[in-house]
Amino acid sequence: MYGTAKWVLEWLGLCQTRQCHFLVRVRSNLKARVVEVLSDGSALVELMGRDGTGRKQRVMVREIRGRVVGRDGKVTVVRLWTSLLDAEKHPARELIALYAQRWEAELSYRELKIELRGGELLASHTVETAAQELACVVIAQAVVARVRAEVGGAAVLRVSFAKVVAVMEGVWLTLGVGAGVLSGRQEAALVQRALVYLAEVMSAPRRARSCPRAVRQPVSSWPRLTKNESLHGEIGYEILPISTT
Repeated sequence: MYGTAKWVLEWLGLCQTRQCHFLVRVRSNLKARVVEVLSDGSALVELMGRDGTGRKQRVMVREIRGRVVGRDGKVTVVRLWTSLLDAEKHPARELIALYAQRWEAELSYRELKIELRGGELLASHTVETAAQELACVVIAQAVVARVRAEVGGAAVLRVSFAKVVAVMEGVWLTLGVGAGVLSGRQEAALVQRALVYLAEVMSAPRRARSCPRAVRQPVSSWPRLTKNESLHGEIGYEILPISTT
């Protein structure tokens, strides 16, 4: 159901109640009627889907089509649907560039499962307590993200998630145990010193990574991978025109 009209209907309802938006890649064979082509090359399209009660409904989303040229020169054609309908506030080129950042979502899942929970399963025994446990982990991740942003600024990805967790756990424990013993000035100085330390141990800029179509052991016709390669350079984006016919 991912990226279909029914999925869009469900998410539009959720986004309206939570004041958020979505941007999703969809299959090339999904049908949509082009209503209006916008100045940035994207288009408003109309979908026909069924809601939770089975009734047919028409919904409007914005469609973006384009090519993403990787560092290795490989071209990927993508088709995106989004609830961000204003092309001036959210140009198509900026939205399609987010496709290259999709792997950051996978890294955030690893932070949740490994860095924060150590790979442990949920300890809850009911749906309600499991939801509470998941909410706590997400809130903790958001707190760590805020600290990383404060330390690294534009270079936030160079601030180690694991190091922030280790350092701030000590700081929070000290502040909790020292409540009423440490003055407000001392508490602020401790937090500031922790931030300075995290800035000093920032990682080097990330290497560009690639995933060559090869395996370490020749189990098929794929070429054998003898060494890892790191690709450098910019990722290119091209918006493809959308026809009204």
